[in-house]
Amino acid sequence: MEQYITVESNGKLRRLAKIMQRPSGDLLVSIFAGLNNGESTTDKVKDIHFSVHRSPNIPKGNMIKTTILSEESKAEGRAITSSIKGKEGFWNIAAYRYTDLEAGYYDFNSSADNFTLPYPFDTSKRTLILGFAVGDSDEEFDYSGDEFFTYTFKGTYFTLVLLVSTLNGPALPFGRFHVPTTLNPDAPPKGITEEQAYALMRGSAVEQCISRFRLATHWLLADYLERFASLAEMSLVSEEAKGDARWMTYASAKQLRNKLVDMASKPDIWAQMSRPAPVYAIRQRYAIRIIDANTKRVIRYC
Repeated sequence: MEQYITVESNGKLRRLAKIMQRPSGDLLVSIFAGLNNGESTTDKVKDIHFSVHRSPNIPKGNMIKTTILSEESKAEGRAITSSIKGKEGFWNIAAYRYTDLEAGYYDFNSSADNFTLPYPFDTSKRTLILGFAVGDSDEEFDYSGDEFFTYTFKGTYFTLVLLVSTLNGPALPFGRFHVPTTLNPDAPPKGITEEQAYALMRGSAVEQCISRFRLATHWLLADYLERFASLAEMSLVSEEAKGDARWMTYASAKQLRNKLVDMASKPDIWAQMSRPAPVYAIRQRYAIRIIDANTKRVIRYC
């Protein structure tokens, strides 16, 4: 049993993820990614996937394994949740902020079963975020709000929920992955109580699951602004705009960068993002020269 998640982006059908149930009943979710992985903007990710295991050897828990494989590195993570066997609701597995969806590995030419998000998407104006949560197969994800779009995949042993959000700003050429962690309650790190460790493993009702996804989107938004602001500081525009260039000192660029990053902590961030990102406006209208405030010499063109 397998199903693709797709979206129509800029007139083309693009694949976002593939959900597959193994013969054992375990779930495997592959996320089609681009440039990603921390601070690197050149490390191409070959594969991002997570698997939800039945874990017969864990009486009250299920293991969730996450793998990020790139050309330069491999990262693996493991978490254990009690939400499934304990029928505690849903546990948020991961959230991913997508790229501009232009690369060839997003092409979808398969006749395989697919679910297409019910609205077309323009990555020059918006950035797509997908989240995933899991619960027992008997659980129902009853969400009637309009803040996020949700879709449920029913497996033999698990219910997998897809949560969809967007940022009102153009997609970057690299994405970002957000994964929660759990701790061993039998040997928690210093400063963490056993109860706090158990709390990280527990599932939650639909409302709290939505809240956790919202927090993940805030984290991905903060990273988005950080990267966008770094472009303002380092290399916003590759060519000088004809007849409308603006001088900007290194200090001014740094100030702009800090201002954008600070936006992420504001409670009205979604209202702020209802307009095109300030950096994007500058990027379209101006060529920026970074100059030394003392010597007035050009340090670099942006």
